[in-house]
Amino acid sequence: GTAMHARALRRHGVPCAGLCTTAFFGGDLDEERFLRAVDDAFTSIGGSGVVEIGTHPAYADSALEARSYYVAARENELCILTLPSLRARLEERDVTLTTASSLLSQSPPASDSVPPPR
Repeated sequence: GTAMHARALRRHGVPCAGLCTTAFFGGDLDEERFLRAVDDAFTSIGGSGVVEIGTHPAYADSALEARSYYVAARENELCILTLPSLRARLEERDVTLTTASSLLSQSPPASDSVPPPR
């Protein structure tokens, strides 16, 4: 998950986020904790670039309960991640939401360059 890992992947032509974090996982999840994870991730890569915040939003059902211990918190994550206020607060930070597949369309950065602005 560190920027060092991202640089190593890019040297080998693998598109990736500048940082991947799992800081938004477990108990006590709320909008503020998600925003702290976003802010901390961008701070750790120099303020701009691409960060990945690991999340596991879902509706809980018997199939999920049979496969995972992390069930109830997934519904909480889903509620948090779909809050209109969260989207607005991310926009205030100039954060653009995207998908991992969008990394494929970016031209590969130089081996140790900073990714494009967030």
